[in-house]
Amino acid sequence: MLLLLVVVVVPTLGVLWFVGVAMDNEQLAARQKLADAYRAHLLAIQHRLDDHWIETIAAVEADVDAMSPRACFAKAALSGAADAIVSYDDEGRLLYPQPPRTTLLDDVRRSPRWREAEHLEHEANQPSAAAAIYESIAQSSDEDSVERARAVQAQSRCLLKSGRTDEAARLILREFAEQPSADAIDIHGRQIAPNVELMAVEQLQRENRRDGAVFAALWTRLTDRLNDYSDESLASSQRLFLMNQVARLASPAGDESAPPTLRAEKLAADFVAAHPRPSRSSAWIRSQLPDVWQYASPSGRTVLLLETDHLRKLSEEPTLGGASPAEVQVELVPPQDAEQPAGLMSVAAGKSLPGWRLSLSLVDDQQFDDAVARRNTLHVWIGSLVVLSTSLLALFIARAFRRQMQLARLKNDLVGTVSHELKTPLASMRVLVDTLLDAERLDERQAREYLQLIAKENTRLSRLIDNFLTFSRMEQGRQVFAMQQVPPSEIVRRAVESAGERFRQDDCRLSIDAEDDLPALLGDSDALVTAVLNLLDNAYKFSDPPREIVLRTWSEPGRVCLSVSDNGVGMSRAAARRVFEQFFQVDQRLNRKGQGCGLGLSIVHYIVRAHGGEVRVDSQVGQGAVFTMRLPAQSAQTPTAEEALV
Repeated sequence: MLLLLVVVVVPTLGVLWFVGVAMDNEQLAARQKLADAYRAHLLAIQHRLDDHWIETIAAVEADVDAMSPRACFAKAALSGAADAIVSYDDEGRLLYPQPPRTTLLDDVRRSPRWREAEHLEHEANQPSAAAAIYESIAQSSDEDSVERARAVQAQSRCLLKSGRTDEAARLILREFAEQPSADAIDIHGRQIAPNVELMAVEQLQRENRRDGAVFAALWTRLTDRLNDYSDESLASSQRLFLMNQVARLASPAGDESAPPTLRAEKLAADFVAAHPRPSRSSAWIRSQLPDVWQYASPSGRTVLLLETDHLRKLSEEPTLGGASPAEVQVELVPPQDAEQPAGLMSVAAGKSLPGWRLSLSLVDDQQFDDAVARRNTLHVWIGSLVVLSTSLLALFIARAFRRQMQLARLKNDLVGTVSHELKTPLASMRVLVDTLLDAERLDERQAREYLQLIAKENTRLSRLIDNFLTFSRMEQGRQVFAMQQVPPSEIVRRAVESAGERFRQDDCRLSIDAEDDLPALLGDSDALVTAVLNLLDNAYKFSDPPREIVLRTWSEPGRVCLSVSDNGVGMSRAAARRVFEQFFQVDQRLNRKGQGCGLGLSIVHYIVRAHGGEVRVDSQVGQGAVFTMRLPAQSAQTPTAEEALV
C-alpha cells in the first residue's frame, strides 16, 4: 500500500506542479503577446514626447529673445507653460528674479530739517508736527523726485500714526499716481510707492474699512503694480514680499484677488537660493527642491521649473490624448514609481524625461483575465484527467494486487485446512485398521465397534469431499438443480436420517418442531437436504455437551421457514456478518476445537439464494445461534422449469 501511495502521490504532485507552472506561463505568454503588439505604439508616443519638449523649449527661448526676462517669466507663469522660469545672461549672471538695487541717499538724511522731523516722529512722539515738516520738505523738493517721494512716504507714515488715515490715503493716491514719484526707490533699492500703498491698506483693514472707495482705490493700484511686469524698477524680492502681504490681507475675507504669479515668484526665489549656479542639463532632472523638476534650454539662458503633477500633465495632454486605442490607456510614471510600474508593459519616456517611463495598461483587465482563465481551465482539466486516470489505475492495481493476496491467502488456508481435515479421519481410520490387523484374534464385538467408527469417519470424509465438489461446481457455475415439488417434512426427515447416530447419543438431544400442513417447496430435494444437514452439522460442532439442538419448520405468507438453533458458543456481530463467506471461520487456528474448512455455511447460502430464498443468523457470544432459511412456497412466484442452471 505504501508503494501504491507513492505511485499515486508522486505523479500527482508532478502534475500539479506542471499545471501551476503552465498557468503562470500562460499568463506571462498572454501578457508578452499584448506587450509586443503595443510596443510600437509606446515607441511612437516616446518620439512625440521628445519632439514636444524640444518645441516647447524652443518657443520659450524665442520669447526670451523677443521680450525682457520679467515679461517672459510672467507669460510662462500666467499661461501655465511652466510653474516658474529663471533667466541668466550669456555669462551665467542672474537676470530674473533679479537681485535688488541699492542707492546711497545718506546725504538727504543728514539735512537739519530731516533730523528735526525724525526727532519729532521717533523721540518726541509728535507725529503731527513731524508730518508738517515732511510736507514742507516734499514741497521744496520738486526737482528731486526721490527726495520728494521719501518725504511723502514719511509724511503719510506720520499721518497714519496720528490717526489721520483718510488724509494719508488721499495723499498717497495723489502723490504716487504718476511718474516720476511712482518709480522712486529708497536707499535699499526698493520702490517707495507700493510700500506706502501697502501701509495705508493695512491701516484701513485694521480700522475695518475694507468697503470704502479709498480702500478699493488703494487695493486696485497696489495689485496692478504687482501684476505689472513691464515695470523695471520693482525688484523681484520686493514684488515677492508685497505679494505675500497682499495674499495675507486677502485671505481672511475670501478675496480672490491675490496675485496670480505669487506661486511662481516663490518657486523661482527658492530655486535661485538652492542653485547658486545655473543648470546646463537639457532634460527634465530633479532640482534641490522637493517635487520640482528643472529643464535648461540649449543656450543655458533659461531654466524651466515644473512640479511633478504639472510636468506629467503638460507631457500627457499633447502626446497621449486621443492617441491610444480605446482598449488601452497610457500614463507617464515618475522615477519614484517607475521601479515597479503597474500595467501591462512600460518603456522609457525618452531623452527629455530620463528616469520616467511610459506605462501601458488595459482599460478592462477582466477581458484579459477571462481569456487567461479559459486557457488555464484547459490546463486544469488536463491535469485533473491525468490525476484521475493515475488514481483509477492505481486503484485498479491495488484491487488486483489485493485480490491476488487474498487468493494466495485463501490458497494457503485451503491447503492447510484441507490437509488438517483430511488427515484427521484418515489417521483415525488407519489407527483402527492397524489395531484390527495387529490383533491375534478378532473379537466380534470390538471389530464391529471399530468398523462403525471407521464408517463414521468415512461418512465424515465423504461429506467433506462432497462439500469441496459442490464448492467447485459453484465457483465454475456448473451446479445443476433438479427443481420439483418437495414436501418440507421430507427434507427434514432425510436430513435427520443423514445426520447419523451422533445426534442420538446421550450428550446430544435433537428436537424437531414442525407445523402441520406446510405448503410444498419447489426445489432440488438433495440440495435442500444438504443445506439443512450442513446447518445441523454446524450446530453440533460448535455446541458443548449437553447439546440442545432444535430443528423447526413453519410457514409465513408465501414462504416456508426452516431454522436450526443450538446452545453453543455463539458468535459476535462482526463474525455473524461474515459467517456465510467462503472459508471463513470464527476460530482461524489450525488446532481449533471445531472441525471443517469453512465451506458448509457458504454452500447453504448459495443453495438458498439459488432457490430464491434468504438465510440469516441471529447469535450472541455464549448464547448459541439460530440459522433461519426462508424459501418460497409452491404457491409463490417461483421457477417452474424442471431444471435450472445456476
